[in-house]
Amino acid sequence: MQALLTCETVAAAATQAKVPERTLYRWLQQDHTFQRQYAEARWRLVDSAVSSLQRGAHTAALTLRLLMADGFPPAVRLAAASRVLDTVFRVMELEKVVQRLERLETALEKPDGA
Repeated sequence: MQALLTCETVAAAATQAKVPERTLYRWLQQDHTFQRQYAEARWRLVDSAVSSLQRGAHTAALTLRLLMADGFPPAVRLAAASRVLDTVFRVMELEKVVQRLERLETALEKPDGA
């Protein structure tokens, strides 16, 4: 499992894990327990990466704010300001979608005629 998560190819993972490549492909295609465990391991890896990025979000925001300040070339300031605005608009749009989804879920949970 670890080899699949870290190697570039299934062939390389099979070599590292000292498992025939054919066997590894068979597990990936036919072994439902292996498939589930592999999917869970991949999600844990992605979750860890996202958590790492979230920890750096504050520093990234401060960096963008710094780059928007006077003293930096106009092109740098414009790019930073554009990135900030794009991010803010995406977050606002996501918040609207979440609110709509919550309203729909609430409406679906209500009994008819309520």
